[in-house]
Amino acid sequence: MTKRWESWLLATPALVAFAVFGLTPIFMASFGSVYEFGMFGRGWIGFEAFVDVFTSHRFWMVLWVTVKFALVIFPSEIILVVVISVVLSWAHQKIQAAARAALYVPSVAAGVMISFAWRFLVLPGGPLSRITGDILWLGSNPYAFWTISTMVVTTAVGSSVVVLMAGFVSVDSTLYEAARLDGCNDRQVARYITIPLVAPVIVYLGAMRFVGILQIWEYPWAMTGGGPNYSTTAIMLYIYQDASTGRVPQASVMSLVLMTIVAGTLLVYRLCGRKILF
Repeated sequence: MTKRWESWLLATPALVAFAVFGLTPIFMASFGSVYEFGMFGRGWIGFEAFVDVFTSHRFWMVLWVTVKFALVIFPSEIILVVVISVVLSWAHQKIQAAARAALYVPSVAAGVMISFAWRFLVLPGGPLSRITGDILWLGSNPYAFWTISTMVVTTAVGSSVVVLMAGFVSVDSTLYEAARLDGCNDRQVARYITIPLVAPVIVYLGAMRFVGILQIWEYPWAMTGGGPNYSTTAIMLYIYQDASTGRVPQASVMSLVLMTIVAGTLLVYRLCGRKILF
C-alpha cells in the first residue's frame, strides 16, 4: 500500500500539469462552443456556433487547405528525412556530426524569424524574384501555397534527421558486418537492415510530424497572413483569426473539430503501428 501511494505521489505533478494544460482547455473549448462570454455576450447559444461553422463555405475551404498542407508536406518530409539519414549513415563520423548540426540549426530558430528570412528571399525585389522575374511567390495562388510548403519541409527536416540518426546508432553493428560478408552493397544494407530496424522510429516521427502539420499556423501567418484569398489559411490560423475578432464560439467549435482530427490520427497511428511498436 505504501508503494502505491508513493507512486501516485510521484505522478501528482504530471497529473496536475495534464489537468491544467490538457483537460482545462478542452473543457473551456467545449463550454465556449455553446456559451458566449464577454461584456456583450449573449450567454447560452446552444448549437448555433456549430451550425454557423458547418454551414460556412470558408470553413470547409480552410479545412481543405489544411489537408493539402498535410498531404504535400508530410510525405515530402518523411521521404527526405529517410534519404538524408541513410546517405549520412554512409559518411564519416565527422561529416555526420557536421551535417546534423547544420540541418538542426533551422529547427532551433523561431518559425517567425525563418518566415521573415524567406519573405526577404521571395518578395518582389528579393534574390529569388530577381531570378524568376514577375512571379509573385507570396501574392498569387498556387505559388504561395507551394512556397510555404517548401519552407516548412526544409525547416523541420533537420530535427527529424537527428532523431532518426540516433535510431541508426542503436542498430547492432554485427548485422552490418554479416551483410557485408554476404556481399550486400550500401543500398541493400539500407533496404533490408537499416530501414526495417528503425521502422518504429520512422512511424513515431511520422505520427508526430503529421499532427504537427495539422496544427500549422505561424508560417502562413507570418508569410501571407493566410492569403491570397485564404489559399494558405490552415485551420489553426483560422481559429486564431476568428477568436481575435470576437467569434469565440465559432473558434471553439473549430478547436474541437481539430482536436477530433488529431485524436483520430493518433488512433490510426496506434492501430497501424501496434505490430511495430508494441
